[in-house]
Amino acid sequence: MDDEISKEHNSKEIFHFLQLINISKRIMGRKLFEGLMKKTVYGQFAGGEDDVAVKEKMRHLEQQGIKTMLSYAMESDDLASHQDAKTK
Repeated sequence: MDDEISKEHNSKEIFHFLQLINISKRIMGRKLFEGLMKKTVYGQFAGGEDDVAVKEKMRHLEQQGIKTMLSYAMESDDLASHQDAKTK
């Protein structure tokens, strides 16, 4: 039962987060929102948008003595796709 409550709570948090993102995009406009995300949150967790940028980032980190691990993730900020996944 605790797992069910936890999943429901997480699902609500994700839904509200996605709503916040969509509202932010509408207020700031897509270009400003994406630029801000790339300079803050995205820049902290993503190596780049394409293989050239990722390789460059990995080389830079390795020169600093930091080992890297490559992981691929695909995300969607579409509320409808989140709701569809939730009902499956």
